[in-house]
Amino acid sequence: MRGALTIRRTELLEKVQQRFTKIIKGMKGKSYEERLQKLNLLSLEDRRNKQDLTEVFKIRKGLSRIRPEEIFHFDDRGKGTRGHSLKLVACGTVEDISFLMEF
Repeated sequence: MRGALTIRRTELLEKVQQRFTKIIKGMKGKSYEERLQKLNLLSLEDRRNKQDLTEVFKIRKGLSRIRPEEIFHFDDRGKGTRGHSLKLVACGTVEDISFLMEF
C-alpha cells in the first residue's frame, strides 16, 4: 500500500492531467478514459504500476543497483504460481522499498 501522502499527491496530479486533456482541441465532451485512449496516454496509476513492474523486472534480472535479496524472497512453499516457482514476496515495508528505489 502506498502512503496517504503519496495517494493524495497522485490524486492531485491525476486531476491536473484530467483538466489538461480537456483543453486539447477535439477532446471537450469526451470522458477522461476516452481522452486518454485518443491521446495514447496512460493514467498516472497505470504509469506507476508499469514503472513498478519494470523496476521489479530489472531488480530480478540484476539490471538494477538494488540486489533482489534486499527486498524480495522467493516463495518456496511448493505451491507455485500458475506453473512456476518464481513468486516474489516483499521482505520490507513499502517505505523501505520506496527508499531503495529512489535515485
